[in-house]
Amino acid sequence: MMSNRTVAAMILSLTLGAASFPRAAAGQLPSASTATLATANNYTALARGFTAIALNPAGLGMPGNPGFSLALLPVQARVGLTAISLSEIDSFGGHALPRATKDAWLQSVIAAGGLTARAGAAATAFALSAGPVGLQVSTVGEASSSLGPDAFEPALFGNAGRTGTTRNMTLAGTEVNGWGATTVALALGIPLPETKGGSLSAGATLKYTIGHAVAAARDDGSAITASPILIDLALPSIAPDSFNLNNGTGMGLDIGVAWQDSTWAVSAAVQNVFHTFQWNLDAFAVRPGTVLADNASVTTDFDAVPVASAPLTLVNELLAQSFKPVVNLGVGYRATSRIDLTADFRHDSGEALVYGEGSHIGMGVEFRVVPFLPLRGGVSRVSGGAVHLAAGFGLEMGPLNLSAAYLTEKNSAGQFRAASVALSFGHN
Repeated sequence: MMSNRTVAAMILSLTLGAASFPRAAAGQLPSASTATLATANNYTALARGFTAIALNPAGLGMPGNPGFSLALLPVQARVGLTAISLSEIDSFGGHALPRATKDAWLQSVIAAGGLTARAGAAATAFALSAGPVGLQVSTVGEASSSLGPDAFEPALFGNAGRTGTTRNMTLAGTEVNGWGATTVALALGIPLPETKGGSLSAGATLKYTIGHAVAAARDDGSAITASPILIDLALPSIAPDSFNLNNGTGMGLDIGVAWQDSTWAVSAAVQNVFHTFQWNLDAFAVRPGTVLADNASVTTDFDAVPVASAPLTLVNELLAQSFKPVVNLGVGYRATSRIDLTADFRHDSGEALVYGEGSHIGMGVEFRVVPFLPLRGGVSRVSGGAVHLAAGFGLEMGPLNLSAAYLTEKNSAGQFRAASVALSFGHN
């Protein structure tokens, strides 16, 4: 019987330790405002100032856009686990893990087709707006790792497996992905002639992305046989072979329009109308990642060889990675002078370099108990039926603002959490 710390360590080492840590729904340009996360990513219609750079640049040309706004080093962290929730692991609090729980976890992983861990972080060096112009510099790193059911079983029960009798196993479904990149974005919002009694604007964000690192590993027919006892593992990986902060570049464009009157606000944006980003694999290397062991000997091969020797499927997969288009629609309604309601609909292909939500529909609220204390909350439904619940607050002390947000996922086999904090000036 194992404690929760032992099991957690095994799960994390198996799912995250296989990669150099650097893949969730932030994109290469995260929102610098915690208000976005606090409303469960339903803030597009209200995005002004530095918030508009990532969500809809047209917000920079709207009434209510601040003359100047600045966010200094806002950060966001995300972690998630499928099939088993993080709270389930934590609930045992150092106690021995019952056999029934291990059986239940294994069945959940089998039903889900594997156990996937994902984590990420985003840090914005700064995001600022001066009138209709915005500038943002952000670095994003994301990682994911998946274990097939046969790879997860020994983590719970040892190499004899659940039944106590060795059997043939494979590592099918086991893989690792990771990447990190920095994006510089320049945005412009342009006011247009009024229409239908409201203000109208258009905007564009030009982005330049530098890819720092990318790593990938895939199971390639690994097998563990019971008779004769033989371990034949193959997990080829590809990653940079030396320290280099520039392993790929590309430019992209976001466009948007926005309209508002005294009560309603409407926003529409397309992110990554085009994006030319591609990894440069010249400085990369492949490691075969093989282990062959029987009763008499153990042979391993983790030596780096030129990328030209990598499996073509792995190389082509990295070369095909890019930032795909995302369609984002938002509506805002000012119920009272202190209550704003928002709703967003968003769709991405789900095949981008970044983990997207696939589809997103949700609602958010911003309620000012007192003028300087906005409280925020939101709920969203994303692809797969999962529900995101979020909450946060802002504290406005003259031009200085402090804000925080937290999001958690419900109605899924696992669990996903995200948190963000920010210090800003002129805008919350």
